[in-house]
Amino acid sequence: MLIVPNVNSGRPQQYSKMEPEYYMQLKKENAHEDSIWCCGWSNIEKEKPKEAENDDVDPTQETINEPSSENYLITGGLDDLIKVWQLENGKLEEKHQLEGHSLGVISVAVSPDGKTLASSSQDSSLILWDLTNGEKIKTMETGPTDVWTLDFSPDGKHVISGSNAGKILIFGVESGKQEQTLDTRGKFTLSVAYSPDGKYIASGALDGIINIFDVAQGKLVHTLEGHAMPIRSLCFSPDSQLLLTASDDGHMKLYDVVHANLAGTLSGHASWVLSVAFSPDGKRFASGSADRTVRVWDLDSMQCQHVFKEHSDQYSILLKKENAHDDPIYCCTWAKINFSGDSAVPSKDFIVTGGLDCLVKVWTLQNDRLQLIHTLKGHRMAVVSVAVSPTAPIIASSSLDSSLIFWDLGTGKMLTEIPTGASDVWKMAFSGDGEHLCTGGHTGKVHIYGVKSGTLDKVLDTRGKFILSVACSGNSKYIATGAEDGVLCILDVTQAKVVHTVQAHTKPIRNLAFSPCNKRLATVSNDGFARLYDVASAGLQYSLNLKCWAVGICFSGDGTRIATAAADGTVRVLLTEGLIVLNTFQEHTDMVWGVNFNSNNKRLVSVSKDSCINIYECPPLPPKTEKKEATLVK
Repeated sequence: MLIVPNVNSGRPQQYSKMEPEYYMQLKKENAHEDSIWCCGWSNIEKEKPKEAENDDVDPTQETINEPSSENYLITGGLDDLIKVWQLENGKLEEKHQLEGHSLGVISVAVSPDGKTLASSSQDSSLILWDLTNGEKIKTMETGPTDVWTLDFSPDGKHVISGSNAGKILIFGVESGKQEQTLDTRGKFTLSVAYSPDGKYIASGALDGIINIFDVAQGKLVHTLEGHAMPIRSLCFSPDSQLLLTASDDGHMKLYDVVHANLAGTLSGHASWVLSVAFSPDGKRFASGSADRTVRVWDLDSMQCQHVFKEHSDQYSILLKKENAHDDPIYCCTWAKINFSGDSAVPSKDFIVTGGLDCLVKVWTLQNDRLQLIHTLKGHRMAVVSVAVSPTAPIIASSSLDSSLIFWDLGTGKMLTEIPTGASDVWKMAFSGDGEHLCTGGHTGKVHIYGVKSGTLDKVLDTRGKFILSVACSGNSKYIATGAEDGVLCILDVTQAKVVHTVQAHTKPIRNLAFSPCNKRLATVSNDGFARLYDVASAGLQYSLNLKCWAVGICFSGDGTRIATAAADGTVRVLLTEGLIVLNTFQEHTDMVWGVNFNSNNKRLVSVSKDSCINIYECPPLPPKTEKKEATLVK
């Protein structure tokens, strides 16, 4: 979706003080077939038409013949396309569709005269285009280096880009070649900006470091450490005196460029701040955020003047329960239960959570409100796993104190505390028929307890190391375990033996889950990968690099989607076929430990180290996946 806000410089006469007035001027829905990642604005002056000499021409007609301009908006997105839109008489019409990138368009920049466009992509390409006719001018010689955000020099002779090597690359527009490199000696450079006076280049890195270079001397003059997370965007004020930065930490900062002093810190967004821009007069600036809002700020007062809330992700967070526990929340599950036994009576949604505070909490979800109904006390150390029986309203919980407890979900009463002895009880899972509970432990053995008897019925030995994760297939035929050394074991319950042993990961397997059809097994690990295996052969089918610890995973009830929880605070919904990312939720501020779908597969719950419970609306299967699969896999 493309939105054009409007700023009106004045108010009706009854206001004594003239103040800006903000409203949405135009909305263009479905501007791209997929997510739009970047935009730019071009203003091209028209040449003054030549007039025949005529002494009788009315001088008042001169204003009509004065040069006027054409306004263009440029957008780029996940669909690999750049679109050029002409804004005229309050209407937005597509003028050009530019094709040349293959892995999404991540940045566009317009030359000072408005006639040349530069674009970059995750395919490491950097292309120059003629905005007036939509033709490709040239593809810059970038080599194997990843190019990221772009900016033009004020004279239009150079294009700068950040790179994954922590360097700023300076390309000649005429030569089409890299002419200079500025080394930040830091991490991935996500954002760059050229000062309007041409004296400075600023860069923002993955680790929150800001660098300012003197262009003439070609050397680093300032290093600023004001942010704690990646710098997504930065820009200079029109007079080149101030630098505005935006970060994943949710803050914006203003710096005095010459002295590198912090002039102010601004907060207000509820999530990552992804983009910032000054107004041409330098009196205001705008910010865009992952919280789906655009804010306009007054520079003098450092106050937010207006919040635009017209953007909304198609699938977004529905509910956030802050401080759900007093400490980090380590596990969760979602159950739908009908206590009456009468099919005519609607079932109720229950969410169960456990955390570092040693508590198990039971919540009901009604009318999009989360209500705490039980706080279960019995563990003496952190609760690391919770599960609800598929056939009865029974909760099982395990703790670092090696205790394993069954609870009545309806009443909140303790049913049984199973004597586990000296064995560490880690992750656990109910069998598909609800008659048994399986746990892993530090001995590399799987313990199978009878739910009704509360006794140990069977022990299966993987002959491996500490079992961190365990899962039972829905047909009760298989048990899968994930160990601290990355080894995956699949056991046949009837034969009571290991049928497959696979070195699935290079680091501990934090979680695993069987698909509803019992034919697939999904795993996640500290090595950052989510993987999908065939149960019968233990063959690897798909692998996805999440680039950070992956600690939680689950299937939707229909088996078409998988959700993952990661250490970077994200929850991802994946298409099972190909492990293609359908949506990424970034609503947590710390590691996400647990994730679970509801019974109709339309919602998802996650819990985090930030002590919050989040509930999301889930993306369904895309109507057409063939083309997108090929593009994304590439």
